[in-house]
Amino acid sequence: MGNIRGGAYAGGVAGVNAGSITDSHATGNVDGTGWVGGLVGFNGGPVTNCFASGSISVGAGRLAGGLVGWNFEDSGPISNSYATGSVTGGDNSKIGGFVGDNDTKGAIVDSYSTGAAVGGSNSYVGGFAGYNDGTFQYAYSTGAPSGRTGAYVGGFVGYDAAAAGRLTDAYWDTDTSGIANLSQGAGNIANDPGITGLTTAQLQSGLPQGFDPAIWGESADINGGLPYLLAIPPPRHP
Repeated sequence: MGNIRGGAYAGGVAGVNAGSITDSHATGNVDGTGWVGGLVGFNGGPVTNCFASGSISVGAGRLAGGLVGWNFEDSGPISNSYATGSVTGGDNSKIGGFVGDNDTKGAIVDSYSTGAAVGGSNSYVGGFAGYNDGTFQYAYSTGAPSGRTGAYVGGFVGYDAAAAGRLTDAYWDTDTSGIANLSQGAGNIANDPGITGLTTAQLQSGLPQGFDPAIWGESADINGGLPYLLAIPPPRHP
């Protein structure tokens, strides 16, 4: 798939999703000025069994995610999906390895991301999500999040605005992320409930708590020994 340069809404499969996307993937890089995602820029419907691997970039004051830029409220869940590309944004941006902004009532389950997330000054940056006011369940990230002066940076989510209990069994890799402080799963709340930091070895030693073995698997020659989705396994490596 070729690279994509878009405007306000840009994604490897769709700039805006108002229906549903299933069993789809995108491999090209995506560059836009507003809401940008490796698969979808602005998501308003269910996304299932999808992945994106391209690098994502967006300007100042906007949001971007490795799979979805903005997961809008009541959009239907994003499930069984992953993203591996790096995500970069300017100042005052929302940047996440998987999703830039998971809006009110937005739900993401059984998903993971591995790409770095880089934001500018006064940004929200997380290994999995830049900003969250929705729900996460059974998800993890391994990418390194970083930001400049005034940025909220968390191993899993940059800024969590959701009520307590909206995050369940969410994890980040304390080795590969560069965030070893176990209290920094969220950039704005110390010891945010539902987020747990694990080392690479711990993530490779068995499925994390809450991960359903009917959905997730582990194998030394798949995904670097880390949990992967049985429905859409990444390529094997000898």
